Amino acid sequence: MKGYLKGVDIKYKDNEINYGLNIDDDFFSINNSIGDEMNLVYCGDKKCIYCGREIKGKTFNNGYCYPCFRDLPQNDICMVRPERCHYSKGSCRDEKFAENYCLEKHFIYLAYTSEIKVGITHHGNIPSRWLNQGATKGCVIAEVPQRKVAGDVENFLMDYFADKTNWRGMLKNNEVKSLDQAIEKAQRLITDKFHDVNLVKDDKSIRYPWVYPPKVKSINLDKINCFTSRLLGAKGQYLIFEDGVLNLKKYRGYNIEINFSRKI
Repeated sequence: MKGYLKGVDIKYKDNEINYGLNIDDDFFSINNSIGDEMNLVYCGDKKCIYCGREIKGKTFNNGYCYPCFRDLPQNDICMVRPERCHYSKGSCRDEKFAENYCLEKHFIYLAYTSEIKVGITHHGNIPSRWLNQGATKGCVIAEVPQRKVAGDVENFLMDYFADKTNWRGMLKNNEVKSLDQAIEKAQRLITDKFHDVNLVKDDKSIRYPWVYPPKVKSINLDKINCFTSRLLGAKGQYLIFEDGVLNLKKYRGYNIEINFSRKI
């Protein structure tokens, strides 16, 4: 398979995870190739995952050209700092986008990745949000009418819970850990601070095609544009190999060629 990488595509149904690569908007399943030798070549060119513009230098925000990074609403600061939403100030990059996404119902959740973390997501992004983060357990703990309110709640809970995932810790651990005590604590804190938040509890456990990585060393396609190694598994945005791990999200927009050969 050859083309421009759009990212990892994780399909989840009936507690089964099917990992695939989105290359030129086609889905290529890799579950059946786990255990095989994988040869990956970075062909040397990149395109913006949104507009298709050729990128000569580095990509921005995992796959965008600079103009799309600068102008698109999905690349605004409020996407990573939702409490800084500026829609009400009239300076939103795209009001239609905000109305169809930011001003819709959002969830606050706890998830277990490298540790228990707090996060928020649009109501249509569960469980894909947890799958992309490599969480083995996730639970929606509250719902609010819009993204900024979710950001305010998350920002408050960050004093008590992590909000980032340590990728090495996430890859080394596949434990399904109970969130019950953390949920109880978080919901009590929310109730004491906020009055317009609806508390809920909806949890899910997730099992990945995972093995403990022999080497938790990141493979850098900008330095090593060709490598061959045995594919051992996948978790979150990472493929796990005998000789290291590859964060595919980092290389969205890269023109790659992948071939598998059966390990004898």
